Amino acid sequence: MKIAHVPFYSLRFDLIRLFAFDDSIKLTHIRNERIIRSIKCNLPDTRPTPKPPESEQKTDYVTGGKGTIDTILTYLNNNPKIPVEIIISNKTMSCRSVPANLSNSDIKSMVASDLRSDSTNTVLYESNLFKKYGSIVSCKMQLPKQIIDSIKFILGIGNHFLGITCWPIWIISSYFIAFPEDKNKFSTSIFTIEMKCNWEIIVLHEDRYVCYRRGLNDQFDKNDEIANTIKHVSQICKIDPEDVVIYSINENTIASFTNRSESYMNILSDGIDFSSIKISQNLRRVINVSCILLLITLPLTMVSDIIDTFEISANIEESQKALNSVDRNVLNEIELWKRIGSSLHFKKHNFYSELQKYAECNDVKLLRQASLTVDESSDQITIDIVPESNASTE
Repeated sequence: MKIAHVPFYSLRFDLIRLFAFDDSIKLTHIRNERIIRSIKCNLPDTRPTPKPPESEQKTDYVTGGKGTIDTILTYLNNNPKIPVEIIISNKTMSCRSVPANLSNSDIKSMVASDLRSDSTNTVLYESNLFKKYGSIVSCKMQLPKQIIDSIKFILGIGNHFLGITCWPIWIISSYFIAFPEDKNKFSTSIFTIEMKCNWEIIVLHEDRYVCYRRGLNDQFDKNDEIANTIKHVSQICKIDPEDVVIYSINENTIASFTNRSESYMNILSDGIDFSSIKISQNLRRVINVSCILLLITLPLTMVSDIIDTFEISANIEESQKALNSVDRNVLNEIELWKRIGSSLHFKKHNFYSELQKYAECNDVKLLRQASLTVDESSDQITIDIVPESNASTE
């Protein structure tokens, strides 16, 4: 087979995203950054009915169209392994940033105080577990009962839920995922979101959420609303007019946000107590990088071990050849020599040095005849010198 004809199989990345609006829920099924299913249902002011038995469930959905809450629940039930994230949007929502270095008890006290307000029954807030510097976002709202009941029912069906986040945070996070070059480019960023029926303005100043406004389109004058927003924010923050940028986001831009969210939040509401994802996004990146490094180093280690194994095998083979070339009688005496080897002490004597020491110590200028004997018991050298007179006579 030619390389040009080898088929390419791409990995499949699926994600189900649920939008919870004031009176409706919308499901989008994303595969490889493309929306393949879209189901929207309007919610009556009642609890969702239980999901039908498996024998009555249908799986032949078409892209687009409207359905009921049961349609969405059935779709989730038929795709239990696909990760799910929930984005909550609400017309009463307000957002604020608080220091990330607050203790967990302070954050929970702050959330509890928000819930005691008559205008708030739900609070979403970021975790500071992996974010000790900068700020975290808290959003409070008055969710309709049917939305709360639907979210509770959806969370109870057993799918793999990545987490929950609020609409403004998801919009900004998704925008910077799509356009990372714009992040932290200006100290003040103003985002205008224009939807079919409503508009929104979100303001970030030094990476902090300082303003969130929304209204109906028939009351929207973009220039006036931006001017009023800048005037309001300038009373809260010190804004440099030369360091302000305005971004416009419409429904087509939002439809292009198909990546998994980078920011999930905790939620406290009537009967809902859902913590943010178990592993932070930063920790997930560390784990992913570690796995990649492991996948890279593991084959290299295996190759290195295989090379070492071949080298050791070659050395063993050479040693075996050398061993086979030795006389068998010598090989049979190896163990005997090992046993007696430690009891034998061989010392190499330097006889010339011993004679030189003797001549120096005895003031002998000429040695004609000398006899050197090694005492086996003491391993000492004995030197016998023939006197000069006898040597000359001889």
